[in-house]
Amino acid sequence: MAKRRDRRVQRTQHFLRNALFSLIQEKGFESLSVQDIIDRADVGRATFYAHFDNKEDLLLSGFEDLRALLKERQRQALSHGTIFEERIFGFSHEMLTHVNEHRHLFQAVVGKTRVQ
Repeated sequence: MAKRRDRRVQRTQHFLRNALFSLIQEKGFESLSVQDIIDRADVGRATFYAHFDNKEDLLLSGFEDLRALLKERQRQALSHGTIFEERIFGFSHEMLTHVNEHRHLFQAVVGKTRVQ
C-alpha cells in the first residue's frame, strides 16, 4: 500500500506551486526569486526549504506530479478501453486535456520566450 502524504504537506506544496505558476505568468521564470514565491504563497523561507532546494526543484516537482497523473490515466485508458483507438490514444487525450486546462500557463511561458 502506498504511503499517503500528510495533508498539510500537500497543501503547502500546492500553495507554493500555485504561487510559482502565477508568478511565471506575471514575470517569467528567470526573474523570479524564492522570496517572490514565499511572499505570494504566504509561507516562511524555512518552510520552503523544508520542501524544496530551490525554485527549479519546485518547478520540477510539478512535473513529477504530472507524470504520475498521466501514467495513472494511461493505465486506466488501457484497462478500460475496448476500442483499439481508445487504448492507443488514451494517453494522448489526457496529455492534451492537461495542456488545455493549463493553456494560460503554457501561453505565458511560450509568449515570454518567443523571439520577436
